[in-house]
Amino acid sequence: AVITANSQYYRFGNISGPMIDIDDDGTDDFLASIYYFPTSGSYQRGYGLVFSGDDLGGGLDTGDQDHSFTLGSGDASWVSDAGDFDGDGSADIIIGSPLDDEYSSSGYKGNSGNVALFLGGFSDETYDNNDADEEVHGDSSNDWFGYRVLMVDLNDDGYDDILATSPYNDDVSNQGGAIYGFLGSA
Repeated sequence: AVITANSQYYRFGNISGPMIDIDDDGTDDFLASIYYFPTSGSYQRGYGLVFSGDDLGGGLDTGDQDHSFTLGSGDASWVSDAGDFDGDGSADIIIGSPLDDEYSSSGYKGNSGNVALFLGGFSDETYDNNDADEEVHGDSSNDWFGYRVLMVDLNDDGYDDILATSPYNDDVSNQGGAIYGFLGSA
């Protein structure tokens, strides 16, 4: 089977694994990301797409996803992963958008990046920033927080933990980078 992008400039092709049942329908699913999504506005938004393993029998395109997760005010949801962050038995999804911009009362941080956690029980077809259960932005402009994300139980407590990279973080040295860890819990 082949899944192709149904529009130009999608840069579709980042996938995460292993496959798990994200929507609790009894069939393993997988996550794929669109790096760049052209919109009619002045910015781009990325997508994390969920495809069912049942769908791999024929030709598909990016419009055939079971669920989509839109994140970011800058280029794209580069990477995504799934696990069980809160230990409830349902798959949760983490999406990184490293070129996301943050607008807050403390000012504008361009390309600070963003990581969003969506806790399981996915019944809707589309989700966006407003549906995220948790969101964390990079410390400073141009940190690219969320460049890579991973969910894995690092401390063997039964809860998947989150690792998120920030390759251009300047906290210690100029573009020295950082990896952030967030421990899962109920």
